Amino acid sequence: MIHERQLRSGLSSALVEHLLKTSGTTQEKIATALGVSPAFVSRVRSGERSFTIDHLLLVEELLDQPIGAILLAIRKARPSDDPALARLQKLAQDGLEKADKLRTVIRKRRAATHA
Repeated sequence: MIHERQLRSGLSSALVEHLLKTSGTTQEKIATALGVSPAFVSRVRSGERSFTIDHLLLVEELLDQPIGAILLAIRKARPSDDPALARLQKLAQDGLEKADKLRTVIRKRRAATHA
Protein backbone atom coordinates (compact mmCIF):
# COMPACT_ATOMS: atom_id res chain seq x y z
CA MET A 1 0.00 0.00 0.00
CA ILE A 2 1.25 3.49 -0.85
CA HIS A 3 1.57 5.84 2.09
CA GLU A 4 0.68 9.54 1.84
CA ARG A 5 4.31 10.63 2.19
CA GLN A 6 5.37 8.30 -0.63
CA LEU A 7 2.57 9.63 -2.81
CA ARG A 8 3.51 13.27 -2.15
CA SER A 9 7.19 12.68 -2.77
CA GLY A 10 6.46 10.62 -5.89
CA LEU A 11 4.20 13.31 -7.34
CA SER A 12 6.69 16.04 -6.47
CA SER A 13 9.53 14.10 -8.05
CA ALA A 14 7.48 13.48 -11.19
CA LEU A 15 6.64 17.18 -11.34
CA VAL A 16 10.33 18.16 -11.26
CA GLU A 17 11.09 15.63 -14.01
CA HIS A 18 8.20 16.98 -16.07
CA LEU A 19 9.39 20.58 -15.66
CA LEU A 20 12.92 19.61 -16.67
CA LYS A 21 11.78 17.71 -19.75
CA THR A 22 9.00 19.94 -21.05
CA SER A 23 10.39 23.40 -20.36
CA GLY A 24 14.08 22.69 -20.94
CA THR A 25 14.85 24.43 -17.67
CA THR A 26 17.36 23.50 -14.97
CA GLN A 27 17.02 22.57 -11.32
CA GLU A 28 18.62 25.90 -10.45
CA LYS A 29 15.98 27.85 -12.39
CA ILE A 30 13.19 25.82 -10.79
CA ALA A 31 14.69 26.55 -7.38
CA THR A 32 14.88 30.28 -8.07
CA ALA A 33 11.30 30.39 -9.34
CA LEU A 34 10.02 28.56 -6.26
CA GLY A 35 12.20 30.46 -3.80
CA VAL A 36 14.03 27.35 -2.60
CA SER A 37 17.60 26.10 -2.84
CA PRO A 38 18.83 23.96 -5.72
CA ALA A 39 19.64 21.31 -3.08
CA PHE A 40 15.96 21.23 -2.06
CA VAL A 41 14.91 20.69 -5.68
CA SER A 42 17.50 17.93 -5.95
CA ARG A 43 16.06 16.24 -2.85
CA VAL A 44 12.55 16.58 -4.27
CA ARG A 45 13.71 15.05 -7.53
CA SER A 46 15.25 12.10 -5.68
CA GLY A 47 12.08 11.57 -3.63
CA GLU A 48 13.60 12.58 -0.28
CA ARG A 49 11.41 15.69 0.02
CA SER A 50 8.14 16.89 -1.46
CA PHE A 51 6.64 20.18 -2.54
CA THR A 52 4.17 22.04 -0.38
CA ILE A 53 0.87 23.36 -1.66
CA ASP A 54 2.50 26.80 -1.91
CA HIS A 55 5.14 25.39 -4.23
CA LEU A 56 2.43 23.79 -6.37
CA LEU A 57 0.54 27.10 -6.58
CA LEU A 58 3.75 28.80 -7.77
CA VAL A 59 4.19 26.10 -10.42
CA GLU A 60 0.62 26.82 -11.57
CA GLU A 61 1.40 30.51 -11.90
CA LEU A 62 4.72 29.92 -13.63
CA LEU A 63 3.24 27.59 -16.23
CA ASP A 64 -0.09 29.44 -16.36
CA GLN A 65 -1.79 26.08 -16.17
CA PRO A 66 -3.81 24.44 -13.40
CA ILE A 67 -1.82 21.91 -11.40
CA GLY A 68 -4.45 19.29 -12.22
CA ALA A 69 -3.73 19.66 -15.93
CA ILE A 70 0.00 19.41 -15.27
CA LEU A 71 -0.44 16.25 -13.22
CA LEU A 72 -2.70 14.77 -15.89
CA ALA A 73 0.00 15.39 -18.49
CA ILE A 74 2.48 13.60 -16.24
CA ARG A 75 0.08 10.69 -15.73
CA LYS A 76 -0.57 10.32 -19.45
CA ALA A 77 3.17 10.19 -20.05
CA ARG A 78 3.48 7.35 -17.51
CA PRO A 79 0.65 4.87 -18.12
CA SER A 80 0.30 2.00 -15.68
CA ASP A 81 -0.13 -1.71 -16.38
CA ASP A 82 -1.57 -2.30 -12.90
CA PRO A 83 -5.42 -2.32 -13.17
CA ALA A 84 -5.89 -1.14 -9.57
CA LEU A 85 -3.49 1.76 -10.08
CA ALA A 86 -5.15 2.60 -13.39
CA ARG A 87 -8.53 2.86 -11.60
CA LEU A 88 -7.01 5.10 -8.94
CA GLN A 89 -5.46 7.26 -11.64
CA LYS A 90 -8.83 7.54 -13.37
CA LEU A 91 -10.49 8.63 -10.12
CA ALA A 92 -7.72 11.16 -9.56
CA GLN A 93 -8.09 12.41 -13.12
CA ASP A 94 -11.83 12.91 -12.70
CA GLY A 95 -11.30 14.75 -9.42
CA LEU A 96 -8.59 16.96 -10.89
CA GLU A 97 -10.75 17.85 -13.88
CA LYS A 98 -13.59 18.87 -11.57
CA ALA A 99 -11.21 20.88 -9.40
CA ASP A 100 -9.79 22.65 -12.44
CA LYS A 101 -13.28 23.58 -13.65
CA LEU A 102 -14.14 24.91 -10.21
CA ARG A 103 -10.90 26.90 -10.10
CA THR A 104 -11.78 28.50 -13.44
CA VAL A 105 -15.23 29.49 -12.17
CA ILE A 106 -13.72 30.98 -9.01
CA ARG A 107 -11.14 32.97 -11.00
CA LYS A 108 -13.84 34.35 -13.30
CA ARG A 109 -16.02 35.36 -10.37
CA ARG A 110 -13.09 37.04 -8.63
CA ALA A 111 -12.21 38.91 -11.80
CA ALA A 112 -15.83 40.03 -12.23
CA THR A 113 -16.04 41.34 -8.65
CA HIS A 114 -12.73 43.22 -8.96
CA ALA A 115 -13.62 44.78 -12.32
